[in-house]
Amino acid sequence: MKINKYTGDLQIYSKIKISCNTSKTEIENLKNLEKYGNINGYETYSIKEIFFLDLKMRINFRFKDNFLFKLQLIWTDGKVNLLGYDASNLDLSNEKEYLSTKISHAIKELAEVTTTYEDCFSFLWGYILVKADQKSQSCSIEIIYK
Repeated sequence: MKINKYTGDLQIYSKIKISCNTSKTEIENLKNLEKYGNINGYETYSIKEIFFLDLKMRINFRFKDNFLFKLQLIWTDGKVNLLGYDASNLDLSNEKEYLSTKISHAIKELAEVTTTYEDCFSFLWGYILVKADQKSQSCSIEIIYK
């Protein structure tokens, strides 16, 4: 799976492109898709195993009004995911740094804003956020479309 930093398009599998214009109907035909239903006007779908940046990830698709709003990628083999609530703040920070570095290398630019628990890459089409969430004890890459 690859991301185009100029458009925000993601190529998943061999022939499937995900973009800000992707509809819920298009996602519903993907293999290995799980559906989580509608909560507060947002519908969520997920694929448990996909590779992004050479890492095994879970990808969550969030839709608002039938169009893609956000993608969330969680490194399933990462230390924080494996430790769960036993992960330390240092584990969270280190994993966020690792994921942010992987994104930087992939798109060949540095984060526009960086903090201990969040890095932000800003584009005309939206944002890529690399987050370490202390409350849920998880690290993720979020692709948010404007």
